[in-house]
Amino acid sequence: MFQQAIADYLSGKGLGYAKAAELNHFPEPRRVLDMADELDLTEQQIELSQAVFDTMQHQIRLYDQLPGYRGSFIHENHSYSH
Repeated sequence: MFQQAIADYLSGKGLGYAKAAELNHFPEPRRVLDMADELDLTEQQIELSQAVFDTMQHQIRLYDQLPGYRGSFIHENHSYSH
């Protein structure tokens, strides 16, 4: 399960931290992009949402490349039973 959580996180599916934001009508960028048609987003809104998502993914990958930090964000913020 833990390896799947890492794969999901690195692919942009997240770790579920956005739940509180979504419950208050602030969806995460991946969700906005997935629901672009239902939300009737303009091309500009889609482009901006994609830019936010891409920036988040870039930051995740940079963090993951730091010596001694590979996957540590997930380790520090989630406990999974093996």
